[in-house]
Amino acid sequence: MAITGIKLRCGPEHWASMIITHSETILAGVMAKIADTVGIYWSGGDDGDDDAFVYYADAILVPKVSGSGLSIAQGAKVYFVAASG
Repeated sequence: MAITGIKLRCGPEHWASMIITHSETILAGVMAKIADTVGIYWSGGDDGDDDAFVYYADAILVPKVSGSGLSIAQGAKVYFVAASG
């Protein structure tokens, strides 16, 4: 199943986000670190666009880089390395 963007699998009381302004063009679902907060861009956009940056969710589906050779089991912990994205 190909996932485009992100899909929350929890109600609105089970996720949190903050509004950010893009400093470059970003695709939806891209994981990033802003200051000390790791999260996912909700819809993506161009330089200067506002977007929601989801930093907490009970359940969320995000796209994985195709052909990376990585296999992630459902419910497995995932760690983000900011240096390599």
